[in-house]
Amino acid sequence: MNSSVSSLAFHSGISGVQADFALKILRALMWRKDSANLLSFVISPSCLSIVLSMVHGGALGETEQEIRKLLGDDVIAAQFHFYAHQLLQKLIDHKQNYALELANKIFVKKEFGVQNEFRLFVDTHFGQNHVELVDFSGHHGKNINKLMDFLTRRKVQNCVRSETIGKFTNMLLVSAISFKGKWPFDFYSTCIHPMRFHISETLQKDIGMLHSIGTFKYLDNFDFQLLGIPFFDAELFLFILLPRQQFNLANLLAKLTGQMLLKIVAQCTEKEIYVNIPKFKLESEHYLKEALKSLGIVHAFGGRAQFGKITKHTLSNISISQIVQKAIFEIDEEGKEHVNASNCRSTNFVFKFIADHPFAFFVANGTCENIMMAGIFVGY
Repeated sequence: MNSSVSSLAFHSGISGVQADFALKILRALMWRKDSANLLSFVISPSCLSIVLSMVHGGALGETEQEIRKLLGDDVIAAQFHFYAHQLLQKLIDHKQNYALELANKIFVKKEFGVQNEFRLFVDTHFGQNHVELVDFSGHHGKNINKLMDFLTRRKVQNCVRSETIGKFTNMLLVSAISFKGKWPFDFYSTCIHPMRFHISETLQKDIGMLHSIGTFKYLDNFDFQLLGIPFFDAELFLFILLPRQQFNLANLLAKLTGQMLLKIVAQCTEKEIYVNIPKFKLESEHYLKEALKSLGIVHAFGGRAQFGKITKHTLSNISISQIVQKAIFEIDEEGKEHVNASNCRSTNFVFKFIADHPFAFFVANGTCENIMMAGIFVGY
């Protein structure tokens, strides 16, 4: 298979819908509970899309329609499943080039059983061993965590809290992903020094910053700056969306659609820029049932769920009890090649990108059609 992410065979509408899905998830998760403050977090829209695609293959009626509307809009099921298969394959391919570990699982209550046709569907489109029959009683949460721990080579641990699982749990979707990219060049350690980061109008914090001068994808206008820094093989980029107004990120994201995001990335040109971005690591744990219900997937979580293609259990309808994702993202100074530390000195460059206030970020291919990870950084 061609290793280029851009070689994916897209339906004309899927990439825009998937970018829109990533933005909807960001907006749904960006606020701290009971607070007007933004939240730093990372999530993998790709992994979430993949596990939802798996159960979509077992859904019927309104349950199927709601999942498809969020993930693929008017795209027919066969095309979307092919897209999701390609997406998963690209993630697996990236494991060879990055510190990337991921696992996606559907855990079904043992008493319900799983139809052979559904197993065949998942095995065909997503690979084997994505569906597990489990006993949710007792301490089975520990066994789920041990399995996800093993599948991610201990990079992602304790995915599921014990209180998530109980006697009424009948289907649990779990994703785990850890990513640490390597740049094509070093941000030398001598170039890292604390800098004031403006968290809010009343709160600032000194954090370590990465400095570089280079030629990067770049676009700016009255509302924002957009920077695209390649990871070492240029298959994946870190895109940072930085509002011009320090604390205008929520308003900026509220107006941004998937098609607009693809458009502004396409409008980027190569510019020589002085770059100053935070060195940071985010580890986020998401319980996504309520967020997805707010985005239109309602029937899948209740008594009216229709997953008749997953199980023929006659005593009770099977529904999704919870969707859990744990995501870890890290960037630091490490690159494939060393550079002269003196090159990090700021000079009178026409273009400067100083990420010293809250921003959104995306780890994606060069056109941002495949958003592997997305998040918000507010300084802590």
